[in-house]
Amino acid sequence: NPTVLCIARLVKYKRIQDLILAVYLLKDKIPDIKLIVVGEGPTQRQLQLQATSYKLQANVQFIGRVSEEKKLELLSKSHIHVLPSSVEGFGLVTIEALAVGTPVVNADIPINREILNGQKADRLSGWQVKGGLLFSSGDYVDLAEKIEQLLTDHELYDKKVKEGLDLIKKYDWDKVNKEYEHLLFN
Repeated sequence: NPTVLCIARLVKYKRIQDLILAVYLLKDKIPDIKLIVVGEGPTQRQLQLQATSYKLQANVQFIGRVSEEKKLELLSKSHIHVLPSSVEGFGLVTIEALAVGTPVVNADIPINREILNGQKADRLSGWQVKGGLLFSSGDYVDLAEKIEQLLTDHELYDKKVKEGLDLIKKYDWDKVNKEYEHLLFN
């Protein structure tokens, strides 16, 4: 089954509600789509009710908090990791997803552009990023389109997997430490 994973604290600004709406839009085109939501938080009950109200019980699964080992297992077995958050710190889960060969669909916010080595192509097109796609934050229709694009365009999917595996080399701790030492002592 095409599996979309979201690992996030279940709070309003993480915008998991948009991801549930995107899955609802995709259900007719991709009936066996599966969304796994990992995390806990104050909006969990509301999100579960939303999934039920859209008759997505067979498509959306909430599994709460998991161990680091289980998180990596889920990341490596999923087709896509989605981070719909409108506010984000560094977004370590994006790097973790790319490291296991799972492309991402993230909200188009500055930190995601930075992590994914974003480049503005031109005025009309959005940001071009490595390892995944960006969607307009808060736009669940755009989110659904980006998920569908990665799940149905196998050439694009393979390209994003390769880009992600190349990109994570930038985040090697030894390399980061050497660059930091260089900045401090030179």
